[in-house]
Amino acid sequence: MQEATSKSGYRARQSATIVFQHTNGDAGISRMLAQRFCRIVANPDMREIGVYQRGDQLWMVLAAPFSAPDPDDAPAVGQRVLQLTNEARSQARRCGRKKFPATTPLQQAADLDRASLAHAREMVAHSYLGHQSRDGSMPDDRATRAGYVWSAVAENVAAGQPSAEEVVNTWLESPGHCANLMDPRYTETGVAFAVDKASDKGIYWAQLYATPK
Repeated sequence: MQEATSKSGYRARQSATIVFQHTNGDAGISRMLAQRFCRIVANPDMREIGVYQRGDQLWMVLAAPFSAPDPDDAPAVGQRVLQLTNEARSQARRCGRKKFPATTPLQQAADLDRASLAHAREMVAHSYLGHQSRDGSMPDDRATRAGYVWSAVAENVAAGQPSAEEVVNTWLESPGHCANLMDPRYTETGVAFAVDKASDKGIYWAQLYATPK
């Protein structure tokens, strides 16, 4: 199904196919949906549907459409990620086995934003997720290239999350990413996303955490 939706030009975060044989009309379809496919039909994420009938067979495809923030909204999205990040840092939490106390908020740094954007664009262009760029550079190298003079650097990356809320939640649920986000050593951050619906995940994110020298 994922391959079929991709070939049609439709990108879905989630999809499900229901096939009926000998439907017995609308009443029969309604009865079968209620009895056997209630969970799929009632899923609030499934907001779009396609139907095809051939002979006595009926295909229904329900989908949660892929959505991503508009690149023109990048400043607002970045501010939202920063807000959520600092809300998380304001509360003590456990990241895997390690406990972190509440700590100070991060400040946005334009150099780190640029470095994050460069990496997000590379990841989306080549459909990969990782900290090492294709030229072998790492997060600290990218920060340096952007003009940031640092004493410590860390990075979180993610792919497929359509909103600031989901990407921050993804990082908080991962022990290593959560530890980066909560680390009291870091005082500044930069965040960016890049979108290409033709890429493997559709949207890629990068957030740098750093301490200036």
